[in-house]
Parts: sequence; structure tokens; C-alpha cells
Amino acid sequence: MAVHERDQGTPQAGTAAQMEALDTTLAHVRSETTNSVDTIMATVSRSVCYIMPDVSDPLLPISVLTRRDDVRGFYEQERGFLEVVDSADLVEISTGWYVFHEGFATTTEVRTGGTFTHEYVVLFPTAADGIIGEILWPRQSLADLYAGKPLSEPGGPGGDRRRANRAAHDRYLQALREGDATAALDQWHDRARVAVRQSTDSPRVVHGLGRDLVRARVDALLGAVDEPEVRVLTRVVGEWYVFVDWVLRGRPPGGGGRIELRMASIHPMGEGGLIGGELGYGLDVSEATT
Repeated sequence: MAVHERDQGTPQAGTAAQMEALDTTLAHVRSETTNSVDTIMATVSRSVCYIMPDVSDPLLPISVLTRRDDVRGFYEQERGFLEVVDSADLVEISTGWYVFHEGFATTTEVRTGGTFTHEYVVLFPTAADGIIGEILWPRQSLADLYAGKPLSEPGGPGGDRRRANRAAHDRYLQALREGDATAALDQWHDRARVAVRQSTDSPRVVHGLGRDLVRARVDALLGAVDEPEVRVLTRVVGEWYVFVDWVLRGRPPGGGGRIELRMASIHPMGEGGLIGGELGYGLDVSEATT
């Protein structure tokens, strides 16, 4: 595993980096309402990692795009299905390397000209030259929304769903702390989907569907360090998702100094609080400084 030393800086330097990431993201969000692919692409970094569902498909298949030409193709195809009118955020979190939004977007269906509003969460990893990507999950596919299909929700009041989601996520993190892969897997739906840029080098991006992929993700985390320390830095627990900015620390197998894996993950949540997936972005492995 390559280890990259994390830059040290003053609180003011951290604020400047946070504002830069925020400005980069807001420039991209504004560009989306132009519905011009050239304008949108001008806000995208040379180095990309997009994790995007096809919202025109009720099954929401996920694509991982790591080439700018593929990102351009995605926007060209998307704008044949919808155009963005505006958006309004309910949750806004910014750091020096990503911005996270939960909000509502208003779009126009190109085929019919109808206007609709849907709810989404999206993670924007950022670089100096633009957003690295959009890592997005909608509450409902736009195919179903445009067709007038009612939103399918797990039972129970919203507060009960949020508590169940929090409890399931806590159990998952505790299983990782204990190095218990079986207990970690038990918190996931059998048909969960995974699309994550991992902090570890092999494989760099894990992407797929089902228990084998979840096991590969869990094994990569548990295999990265011995006696893992797992800390939550920021967490938002919604009725239908959990967003978490988290870090895993420990000594690499074989010895050496302590390292850390810093990650930001969106977990779609399903019936009974089971984890329905992970869409996320991990920074490169770095030395733990404390």
C-alpha cells in the first residue's frame, strides 16, 4: 500500500481549503442548471471518479466512471432524459476534500416536458481544478417518479426508521472494530450494492452487487490494519440513508507505523435497518499523525 503523508496546516489553512472545496462544488451545481455539457464539464477535474446510478432505469444500476470522456458521455445521455431546473439543499456539509448535500432537485422530463421534484443525497470529492466526481443516490428512480409510481418506503414512522438505521450502522462499525467479518456482513442486505473508491491500492475501486462484493469490501477493510480503531467524524442518519465521514486506523499487517484510511460513505438503508449498499470515496492511505 502506498502511504502518503497528510499535509499539516493551521486552522486558517483548513478553512481556506474548506471554502475552496465549497466554491468548487457550488460552481458545478450552478453549471448543471445550464444543461450545457460543455459548461458542466468545465467544472470537472482532469482526474475523475464518478459513481452514478442510471436514474432512467427503475433498478438504478450504478456506473463507475474514471475517464473524462465517459463522464462527458454520461452527461450527454442524461440530458437526453432530463434537464435540471434547480435544487435546494436540506443538509450541507463541507470539508477540505469533499462536500455532501441532501436536498431536493427539480427536473424536467425531456420526453413530456413535465416538471418533477425528487430527493437525493450526493457526495462531491473535490480537487484544485474541479470536482473529482458525483457520488449520488436518489430516494426514488426518476423513471418511477416520471411514471407516477408511488414511493416505496419501509414501514414505521420516520423517527423509528432513523433509529433503526443508526442502530444497524453502529452494529456494523462495532463488528469492524472487533474484526468480526461475519457480524459485519449480517448488517447488510443480501442484494446490497457496493461502489467505492477504496483507500487501499488493490483493488482501487470495488463495484458490484451481492454478498460476495460486500464480503470483499469488508475483507479489504479488515485486512488493511491490525487491531482497527474505527472513529466516526461526521454522520447524518436519514430515514432512507446514512452518510458517514469516518476513519479506520491501525498498524499495517507485518508491522510499521500506524496508518489511517479516511473515507466518506453513503449507505442506502432498507427494511429493518439493513444496509442496502455503500457508495463512497476513500482517500489514499496516510500516516496516522496522532
